[in-house]
Amino acid sequence: MKVNPANYEGLTITHALKIRGRCIWTDAGCLQWTGAVTSKGYGNVVIKVGGHKRYLPPHRVIFVVERGAIAATLEIDHKCRNRLCCNPEHLEPVTTAENTRRGHSFAAVNGAKTHCKYGHEFTEENTWRSPSTGRRKCRTCQKARRSKRYREVEVPAAQATNRER
Repeated sequence: MKVNPANYEGLTITHALKIRGRCIWTDAGCLQWTGAVTSKGYGNVVIKVGGHKRYLPPHRVIFVVERGAIAATLEIDHKCRNRLCCNPEHLEPVTTAENTRRGHSFAAVNGAKTHCKYGHEFTEENTWRSPSTGRRKCRTCQKARRSKRYREVEVPAAQATNRER
């Protein structure tokens, strides 16, 4: 999720200390948030700055206070894969594409594949990319599917039409 830099203006070390007070250290070295959690599994804390309440992820607050601002084009990646971790050593600003590649989502798993399910390598010549979705398809397998459809569906349909005449 992209960061709106304006939400993090005016944060102080006091805010970071408040968050650290609601965290515990785990065996993995994570500074784990123990407060409120969003439906997506990230921490959520209310921070009051300049008389206005803000609902912010605690890991970002600590990162901004201790490491500096996060560019609007970047998001925070939990290198430890623990969404509740607030340890700045485990956090890194990265692009959305890099964050996806590092993850365990379907997109990350499929993007890491070097061969199609039938063993054909995804090379520049053998890979077709959808212009709208960017999905990859194996050209060798596509050609085989088209050929099979032609033999099994289109040719018999044309023959049946010719017989009816």
